[in-house]
Amino acid sequence: MRILISGAGEVGFHIARSLVREGHDLVMIDRDPAKIKELSESLDLLAVLGDGTDAQLLRDHGVESTDRVFAVTNDDSANLLTALTARRLGAAHCLVRVGFDHSRQLNPLIEDDPAIVPIYPEDVVARELLALTRVPGASSVRFFEQDRLVMILATPDRTADLYGRPLRDLAWPEGWVLTGVVRAGGRIEIPSGDTHLYRQEPLYSVGRSDRLPELERYLGIAI
Repeated sequence: MRILISGAGEVGFHIARSLVREGHDLVMIDRDPAKIKELSESLDLLAVLGDGTDAQLLRDHGVESTDRVFAVTNDDSANLLTALTARRLGAAHCLVRVGFDHSRQLNPLIEDDPAIVPIYPEDVVARELLALTRVPGASSVRFFEQDRLVMILATPDRTADLYGRPLRDLAWPEGWVLTGVVRAGGRIEIPSGDTHLYRQEPLYSVGRSDRLPELERYLGIAI
């Protein structure tokens, strides 16, 4: 997937780091030379010094064939302008960082185009913290479908009965699926029946929220 990110702050860098690990074709724009230098040295992407609201700069970097544009600077107005410009030039979808003032949800420039999606970082953080209080042994939690489904990232206890056998021989808790294993270096492996699990490796699991206690006990993370 071809992705363009405007804004190399904390939010933008976090998004970029995650997307690079997944192998996407990534362009990142920022006006700060120091941030561009850091990006070039630390992540496998094209780091561009410039302004994400600049239509010609967006054209120069293929915005018309871009699948996703993330406008995530600290300036809400600039983010909205970047998204509107990118959409007019042909970008398929835009995600726009909007500050804590939720009255901006009523902005017709956002509402009139379903391919422009607002992101509220403060809301995301609040939901994450609330979810973590419900699964304190996990390092990341996401609830879906009116909280009926949940995805967690957790590192099993060293004494959990998971090691030394292929995945097909493990009795994973009913209602749960192991969807990913975080290997050394942050590489995410999609598991198969032949997969072996090793200590200190975080696991992604998806399942029914009403069966969370069973998974927590199985992984040895129950509090």
